[in-house]
Amino acid sequence: MVVKTDTCYFSEYRIYPGHGRRVVRRDGKLLVFLNSRMRAHNNNRKKAMLLRWTQAWRRANKKLHVNKIVQKRVAKKSTRVFRAFSGISLEELQSRRAPNSDFKKSLRDAAERKKEVEATKSSKPAAATTAGASKRTKPKSTQSQMGFTKIPKKVRIQHQGMLR
Repeated sequence: MVVKTDTCYFSEYRIYPGHGRRVVRRDGKLLVFLNSRMRAHNNNRKKAMLLRWTQAWRRANKKLHVNKIVQKRVAKKSTRVFRAFSGISLEELQSRRAPNSDFKKSLRDAAERKKEVEATKSSKPAAATTAGASKRTKPKSTQSQMGFTKIPKKVRIQHQGMLR
């Protein structure tokens, strides 16, 4: 049978069910003490590391007997296994997975065409701005650049009233 135990806040001993005292600190932290001795030491602001019988002192002075020889488990690398399913043979699956050189070439051509279209688009506005330099254009606000549109306060209030 597994018994749920707490650990003492001060001594770090195990506290079994039916034992111990719980104290809620002013900041809301719950402290669990094994007995009044531990609570008194904590209330008197004793440092657990200075008392030889506490786990903190034993840890600081390397008195705990811990099995340090723990081998790290080496995780096996998972390998993908491809199987035929629902009427598609394994060879057909592999041929679909491995893209052909024609397919790669068509992708490359599409990317080049896209770059050419973008280059032509960027050159057209440059010519338009030189022709329309005499017209004054209002600089865009930072809000519109970020995707925000300013809504007047009256409109906002009216809209909220309609929602209610």
